[in-house]
Amino acid sequence: MSAVIKTLTPFVEQDVLLEALSSLGVECHVKNNLIMTDRVDYQGTQHFQINDGVYQLVHDSDELQGRLISDSLSNKYTAVKQFLGELEIAYKSTYQLKLIRAEEAERLKMERARQARVAEARGKAIAQAKEQGYSVKESHVNGKIKLVLTRTSH
Repeated sequence: MSAVIKTLTPFVEQDVLLEALSSLGVECHVKNNLIMTDRVDYQGTQHFQINDGVYQLVHDSDELQGRLISDSLSNKYTAVKQFLGELEIAYKSTYQLKLIRAEEAERLKMERARQARVAEARGKAIAQAKEQGYSVKESHVNGKIKLVLTRTSH
């Protein structure tokens, strides 16, 4: 018989779940929208399946009664309840890192857009000044561009 246990933190993002599993040393791969792990019980490979947008661990419920298969009694095996507790912590941490990376990417994108606007405005100002017969001298003061226009009369 298999069982599904719900966690306090829903595992909704596949990439975050995969990274969190990896950080716990669990080998896994995606197969037909299932995340197959290297964890094994009576029913075979424990895996995560998506249900209403949330990944849930499908495993043998007999483990909950303490009847683990002999292969699973090695030091490497972690009981499902403990495993999900550790995974929940890793998932939250991984999700926070994802948010930080997304914020940084957005900040860099906005900075590149700002720099492009400055370069465009600078180019237009210089071109317009030269059209009107000015010579342009450019300097940078306190992180700002200063254009000095000089017109020489002939």
